Amino acid sequence: MTKGLVLSLWFGCAHHPERKSNGSKGYIALVSSLLISAAILVLVTTVGLTSFFTRSSLSDASLKTQSRALAEACVQKALLSIAENPGYAGNETVPVGGESCRIISVVASGTDKVISTTANFRNSVTNFKVESAPTAIVSWEELSKF
Repeated sequence: MTKGLVLSLWFGCAHHPERKSNGSKGYIALVSSLLISAAILVLVTTVGLTSFFTRSSLSDASLKTQSRALAEACVQKALLSIAENPGYAGNETVPVGGESCRIISVVASGTDKVISTTANFRNSVTNFKVESAPTAIVSWEELSKF
């Protein structure tokens, strides 16, 4: 046998005292570092995804708030138009700042008026159906669609 093969067999054997203790310690350290790295990777990934989805939810809520404000502006414009002209029927696009909303219709229901408005702000849509009496709002509801 060659000297290199003998040394290789000797140091590779489990009964060699130096090899056993050093190999065991190295193995434990390697496995521990891999497990700790995996746990940290899972933690960082979870925190990152949570932050991303939270930001997305906040953005959607902000867009919905803008859409509601636009649709409400159309309701207010319709109420003003009804006060100025009781026969006002709607079917009008109303500019609001750099955006717009639409008064779909104003329909008489006895002495009340039913106002339907819609607004679309960056694909966030709000549809309102408002019933107003001559001196007060009777009902105000948001619909998924008309």
